[in-house]
Amino acid sequence: STICWETQEHLAMVWLGIVALMIPLAFLAKCCHAVWVFSAEMQAGQVGFLQAYAFLFSRYKTETYWYGLVHLFRSLFLAIVPILPNVSVQLLFMQAALQLSLICNVTYKPWRVPVANIVDALFTVAIMCIISCAAFYTDSDPSGVLAWVSVIIVCGAMVFFPA
Repeated sequence: STICWETQEHLAMVWLGIVALMIPLAFLAKCCHAVWVFSAEMQAGQVGFLQAYAFLFSRYKTETYWYGLVHLFRSLFLAIVPILPNVSVQLLFMQAALQLSLICNVTYKPWRVPVANIVDALFTVAIMCIISCAAFYTDSDPSGVLAWVSVIIVCGAMVFFPA
């Protein structure tokens, strides 16, 4: 068996994980660079650039071309939640990531199809409600406080949603 931080097998797995983590981080860095140079590339008429990064720009309105990064970073933050040691911190971290994503969605309405903005916001609020319900079932010491903080966050999301 492998015991964390005490065996050579675990150390090898940690290093393998660090190396494997470089691939998605490199992809994220390349996407950030593509968003950074988007305006200059479009002014230069680089159609090939637009075709190469269509997955990043094609779903959003021209004025919110950067919104693909919001989705990528939200996914990154939600993916790293399991490495956080405390359930309370995990739930609050998920709530915060979803809340920021919801605020961006409601403020900028980035999707080319207007109904997609509403659907995205509704699903985000639904996920936040599920997380709030999960907060009532945690075994952490201040679970009551955590649950009510989660409920307040969801209520805040519902206030922002009609905007």
